[in-house]
Parts: sequence; C-alpha cells; structure tokens
Amino acid sequence: MHFGATLQLLRNHAGLSLRGLGLQVGVSAAYLSRVEHGRDAAPTAERVLAIAAALRLPGALLLEILELLGGDAGEWLRATPIGRRLAAELRLRSLSEAQLARVLAFVQREFPLGPEAERRTVRGFLCADSVLVRVRVHQIDDAWTLAALRLGAGREAESLLGSLRASAATNTTCLGDGVAVSFVGGAGPLRIALVVSELAMALVGPDAIPVQVVWVLIGLSPGLTGAAALTAVARLAEPGLVRELLRCTTPEAVLGVVERAEGIAPP
Repeated sequence: MHFGATLQLLRNHAGLSLRGLGLQVGVSAAYLSRVEHGRDAAPTAERVLAIAAALRLPGALLLEILELLGGDAGEWLRATPIGRRLAAELRLRSLSEAQLARVLAFVQREFPLGPEAERRTVRGFLCADSVLVRVRVHQIDDAWTLAALRLGAGREAESLLGSLRASAATNTTCLGDGVAVSFVGGAGPLRIALVVSELAMALVGPDAIPVQVVWVLIGLSPGLTGAAALTAVARLAEPGLVRELLRCTTPEAVLGVVERAEGIAPP
C-alpha cells in the first residue's frame, strides 16, 4: 500500500485538485504531486491531520494508513507521558498478533469513533459472484468489463462500463503492490467487484509493479461514507495480502482472505 496513492484516491473522491488541496493545507501542488507519486516521503502526522481536515475526513482514516506504512503517526502516542508508558508496556509484553487484535477490539469497543467517523469493511459489500480469479486480462479496461458484467446485466452493465471509462482519468488509482482501484458514484447501494488476473496488466503503480488486482466500486457515495469505503479497500493493498489473493483459486478463498485481513474471521 502506498500512502501517496491512497491520498490521491481520497483527493479525487473529494473532488479537489492538487492546487485546491495545497492551498487549504499550506503546501504547494508540486509537493503534493511528489507525495502522491512516491517521489517524496509521506507527510508528518501533523500534516496528515491537516490534509484530513481539508478533505473533511476524520484524521484517524489517514493516520491509520500512515502508521501501517511505517510513518510517524506513533509520535502522537509518544507525545505524552501516559502515551509513552502505554507504548512501552505493549512493547515489553511482545504481544502476539491475536493478543494485539484483542487490544484493538477493546479500544474500538470502549472508545468508538462515532457516526461522524463511520468505518466500513470491504467484505460487507463483496460476494462470491462479484469476485473473479484466475482470469487473464491485459488491460484494465478488460477488468472493468468483467466487473461491470458481474455488477449489472444488459444495459446496466453497459452503462457501468461507460461510467468507468469516462471517469478513468480521475477515478482510477494504482495503490502499489499490483493493486488498482476504480470507482464511480451513482444511485443505489454500494457494490464492489474484485478482479484478480494471472497476467500482469499494461498498467504500473508508483512502485513500478504491474497491476494484477483491480477493485471496482460502483455507487460510491460522496463525503465520509464513500471515503471510508475507499480507505477500507486501500488497507487491503498490502504485499502479503496481495500475494495471498494471487494464490487463490476460487472466489470463496478470496473472501476468506478478505475476512481474515479485516478481522471478521479468525487468523
């Protein structure tokens, strides 16, 4: 997962240009472009919070991604004596993944973010019929075609494909590690399709890795709800998870990978 690419995805969803976001945050459009394309390091936690405010998103959405990428969001925790004590206690105990999951579940249960910071899971919008594995596509347009046929029928599928093509310039982002996300708004509930190709496509991410995994979101709503769905997808653009998806031979196996990654199923 690439922080800059995720930022680009959320910025496009918010309908902000590089210049517009830069003016609100107090940085240049050139700087933001370098961040989005991976030529500059991810911003500090303080600047990420300013970016989140400009995008009208909870800071937690972007801070989590920054932390997952080894950023400095942990500085916020270490900024107070109690925070440093908590970080030290967790480190001393060498907690396992399962034990950390229990700590995370406690924090989420006891200190909910509230409705203004709604969080989504990808699995809640994904079904076996909308997952395609072991397909052989060369172009992302081919992946869109397959996704549209799974998410609609007849004229609706044609309309969905037309919308994806029309919005490709701004609403398709390569997140890195061989993952791309395309989205369009529209009436009706959110629908998600996933295309996993055996072939490397003629499209590369910020890390120069060719795309093989394409997420397609249809009916993405504006504002926080849509951004939360995009962020949930971005969390799955992680090297280990991508490798697991590429090894899957059935849609059911893919759903299992997603469930484990999102903490819905046990590891």
